[in-house]
Amino acid sequence: MSGIEAIKSIIFWLAKYDIWSSASFVILIFGLVAGYIKFYRPHKSIKNFYVFFHCECAAGWDFPFRVIIGFTNHTGRSVHIASASFKFKNLRPDPNSTVDSSTGRTIIKFPTEVMVGEKIETLLQDFEYYLKVDETVHSYAPIDPSHKNEEAEQAFSKGKVGTLDCYVTLLSRDRKPIVYRLKTSPKKRLTVRVSPKKESSIREAQTSTDTQA
Repeated sequence: MSGIEAIKSIIFWLAKYDIWSSASFVILIFGLVAGYIKFYRPHKSIKNFYVFFHCECAAGWDFPFRVIIGFTNHTGRSVHIASASFKFKNLRPDPNSTVDSSTGRTIIKFPTEVMVGEKIETLLQDFEYYLKVDETVHSYAPIDPSHKNEEAEQAFSKGKVGTLDCYVTLLSRDRKPIVYRLKTSPKKRLTVRVSPKKESSIREAQTSTDTQA
């Protein structure tokens, strides 16, 4: 029996016992699962791309109580960060911060230099950021300042502050971009820093905006 005849026999056998449709269904499911794992399933970490957290408070700031979020790129490739948000768990977001009303997620903005009057200020107003190799950028998620100290300390000690969710794309001229969905949380015993009463060097451009997807 030739190779072509053998293939025909297999196809007729699959059709006779209705196995062909079952095999197609299995292949479809396998493709969907593989696609989900590759393109959608969140990663807790990305090799040589570091995310770190600490809490900071100062009475003179526009948002006096914050989760500071830092991103450091040691991947050897430029990185694009987009669609970043922070979902609080045992704490509430500052009511004056930018929150998606449909999901309750605090929108994370990135710094950019803009002219304010006659001077240049750094404001958090960009929703995406290109991070160069070995560069670090900071942002923050404002916490509701009406929380009692005990509530905040309990959330910090148990690691139940919230979760960061964003898309990270590794860029390169000679290789295809690699897209990750990153979903990570502050660990237990989060560091809390109390800063002197002064204006923060980085603030949000708008502090009373409620967005809806």
